[in-house]
This record gives sequence, C-alpha cells and structure tokens, in this order.
Amino acid sequence: MKTAVFTVLLGTLAAVLGSSPGLAESCSPAPKANCAGADLSFADLRGRDLTGIDLRKAKLDHALLNGAILRDALLSEAVLDYAQFSNADLRAAKLDGARLNGAHFNRSLLTGADLRGASGTGVDFEYADLESADLQLAALPRADFLGSDLAQANMKQGQFQKARFATANLKLAQLTDADVAGAQFAGSLLKAAIWTNGTECGARSIGRCDRSTEPALVATLP
Repeated sequence: MKTAVFTVLLGTLAAVLGSSPGLAESCSPAPKANCAGADLSFADLRGRDLTGIDLRKAKLDHALLNGAILRDALLSEAVLDYAQFSNADLRAAKLDGARLNGAHFNRSLLTGADLRGASGTGVDFEYADLESADLQLAALPRADFLGSDLAQANMKQGQFQKARFATANLKLAQLTDADVAGAQFAGSLLKAAIWTNGTECGARSIGRCDRSTEPALVATLP
C-alpha cells in the first residue's frame, strides 16, 4: 500500500514539474514566449521569429539561431557558449551578463543591444552592426570585431585584450578605462572616439588614436 501511494506521489510531482513555467518541456520558442531558465542547448532555431522572447538565464549553448529574429529579446545571464547567431537580428536585445565563449555573431544586427558585463573568449563579431551597443564592463578577450560597426558604442571599462578591431568603425565610441592590450586596430576608424586614457581621437585617427584635429590627408590625382 505504501509503495503504491509513494508511486502516485512521484507521478504527481513529475506532472507538476513538467508543467512548471521555464522548463524546457513547457517552453515553446515563439515571439514573447516565456522561456526563462529553459534548457535549449543544441536547439535548432534557425530563421525563427523570436521577437521579445524571454530567455533570461536560459541555456542555449551550441544552439543554432542563424538568421533568427530576436529583436528586444531578453537574454540576460543566458549561457550562449558556441551558439550560432550569424545574420540574426538582435536589435535592442538584452544580453547583459550573458556567457558567450566561442559564440558567433558574424554579420548580425546588434544595434543598441545591451551587452554590459557579458563575457566570453574568442567571440566572433565579424562585420556585425553594433552601433550604439552597450559593452561597458564586458570581458571579451580575443574577440573578433573585423569590419564591425561600433560607432557610438559604450565600451568603457571593458576587457578587449588581443581582440581584433581591424577595419572596424569606432567613430565616437567610448573606450575610457578599457583594456585593449595586444588588440589590433589596423585600418580602424577612430575619429572622435574617446580613447582608453580619456583622450578624444582626432580626425586623422585611422588605425590608432591621433590627437591631431587636422583632417587626414587624402591623395588626389593630378
């Protein structure tokens, strides 16, 4: 009798847990869905419309979100290690405190995104649009920002050691107190950016912060 009662109780408990909000079993990724805390590791969500979805503290490591629409999505403190976001729309998304080791955001739209305190090594942001994004206190050593648009981005106190910013647009970006030791800036545009020491970069700032206020010389044909 006791065994039967115990079995029933276990079944009831399993049913309750299975219907609890936030668990992977009850999470159906869709616009504005509540998937906070869900385990979506290795999920294939390529091209899906997930506008405004709540994925706070969710596990999305190795997930495929190439081309997905994640505008205004909540990804705060989510685990996004090795996730694929290439060509995804993450405009105004919140990724503050997210873990991004080896994640790919190449050619994605991250305009106005919140990446404050996000961390990860070797994150791929090649040719991504990060205009006006907030990367304050982000820890992204060895990140690849090749050809990306970081105009007016807030990068204060960030850790970007050995990152690649080659040919990136950093016009008006804020880098005060950021650590860029060993970072590559070849061909990057730094006009009017605020450098790590608080200096405003001049008009000649291509590949390095030049305090000169004179415009860069442009070669002309005779």
